Amino acid sequence: MSQDTKDYDTIDSFSQFIQILKVDLCSHVVYRGVSDFNYSLKTTFARKIEAYPVDLTVEDYKELEQTLFEVFKSRATAHMGIANLTEWQWLILAQHYGLATRLLDWTENPLVAFYFAVCDEKNLDKDGGLYMYHFIKAISIDDYRPFEIPETSFFVPPYLTNRIVAQSSVFSISERPWLDIESDLPKKEKIYKIRITKEFKKEMVQLLPRFGISKRVIFSDLGSYAEDISQFFLKDSCPHKDIFTVTRKRKKKDSRKFIIPAAELEALSKSFGTKLDGLNDIVLKIKHDDKDN
Repeated sequence: MSQDTKDYDTIDSFSQFIQILKVDLCSHVVYRGVSDFNYSLKTTFARKIEAYPVDLTVEDYKELEQTLFEVFKSRATAHMGIANLTEWQWLILAQHYGLATRLLDWTENPLVAFYFAVCDEKNLDKDGGLYMYHFIKAISIDDYRPFEIPETSFFVPPYLTNRIVAQSSVFSISERPWLDIESDLPKKEKIYKIRITKEFKKEMVQLLPRFGISKRVIFSDLGSYAEDISQFFLKDSCPHKDIFTVTRKRKKKDSRKFIIPAAELEALSKSFGTKLDGLNDIVLKIKHDDKDN
């Protein structure tokens, strides 16, 4: 990461985002997107215990975290089978399924981070944030128990689930999970943060699917596939919905016509790494006859 990178810069256009990636950032940077710029880097464990009704000591924190972990393992075994998993693997699975842990999700792919910055509809009218960390040293998960690490660190997880692969996942693991990660990092290390304007967030909601970043890709399960398909075909805000026409021919017959403009075909070809010029519009007609129904 360039020494000239400024903390709390603002991104308000895609071209500016690309420029930052090209000039200021190297391939060792990992990213975390948040839908509200004011969201800090707290683990789920830290966020949950904020509402705890009593003050806790350090030993209380450790005992509570270990209890959550052991109860998850005992109950998850029925679903996982009797698997010979390490503590690290169990912790990664616990994070995957939503347990409050000392892990925090990051990604090597900035577009995946952008997805998490813009996908929360309730925060679309708020500026988002993009956290960045220069990841050049990973903790060896063979050398420590996850609950006895010497300092807050980052690591690349084993590919236990499709989601870890799809999200190009990297995890941070906190030495003191009840604190904000920025407060718990070694002093020589720094996490950068960029503001994503709410206007640009709305633009990226439309752009990300064109780069292959959608819910079905990010979460890679049947529920996300179904939701993504419904959103793609039924969304009212599609900017090209005027190219879809429906004409009623007979009482029991529907004829539907889809027009795919040449410009859209050329843009699509570019997204697959090719360039096709001189294309004509394509007209697709679908006829449904229900006379035998």
